[in-house]
Amino acid sequence: MNSIYQPIMVSFLESIFILGGLILCGFLLGLLEKETDRNLMQRFGQTGVLLTSLLGTPVHEIGHAAMALLFGHKITKIKLLQVNHPNGVLGYVEHSYNPKNFYQRVGNFFIALGPIFSGTASLFAAMYFLLPKTFRLMAGSLSGVRYLKFSIQGFGLYLWKNFKALFSSLFTLTNFHHVYFWIFLVIAVSISSHIALSSKDLEGMWDGFLVAFLAVFAIHFLVYEFGNHGIPEIMFYLQYGSFWILYLLSVSIMLSVIAWLISFVLSIF
Repeated sequence: MNSIYQPIMVSFLESIFILGGLILCGFLLGLLEKETDRNLMQRFGQTGVLLTSLLGTPVHEIGHAAMALLFGHKITKIKLLQVNHPNGVLGYVEHSYNPKNFYQRVGNFFIALGPIFSGTASLFAAMYFLLPKTFRLMAGSLSGVRYLKFSIQGFGLYLWKNFKALFSSLFTLTNFHHVYFWIFLVIAVSISSHIALSSKDLEGMWDGFLVAFLAVFAIHFLVYEFGNHGIPEIMFYLQYGSFWILYLLSVSIMLSVIAWLISFVLSIF
């Protein structure tokens, strides 16, 4: 009984920590996107949301499409941007897969989260080319993650410290006089206001989450049964990897907070 109990508990904790962290990031980004869009609507009307969609929606849909291809799904139809749909749908990716294929079913979870990955990558790319000093600051913070102790409190304090550093690095007098800074802000607001997951995106997530959990459990069970004391080592490296992934996604949340603040300021003037 004990041989089954331990891999179950380890798999459960890993799934909560890693997969749950991804879901939490998606939830927070959704709240920020909703408030940012509301502020833009209040200040500019539907035109404001449509203007941000010119960049934000294609980045969103490319995230779905990239994950679909990565997990072996067949893309049957794709629309990166449409502005006159009667239901207000700005873009979509339709795909098919074999429900008997374990790998493809796991892919449903990551396909749903695709816009978070593509949005984060796009924000980092924009930062790299337009604000290299800020990018180096974030890259340095990322390298420091490996020195963190495994605690939610410690990770939260580290994020707060780096959010203040990011904010201070972005909003400087030098940047205010630099055109690249304003271009970056437009890109950040556009991507951040379309990075979250729609209700349709979430439909296939839970099936993929369950299959992903079963995959994690199967790996741990095999390691526990045949790999002696392999589970602690795997958990050690996986936790560090999780911290890095969650930190990267937290930068998207930081930039989404900044995008929300900008939209809020615009809405009151």
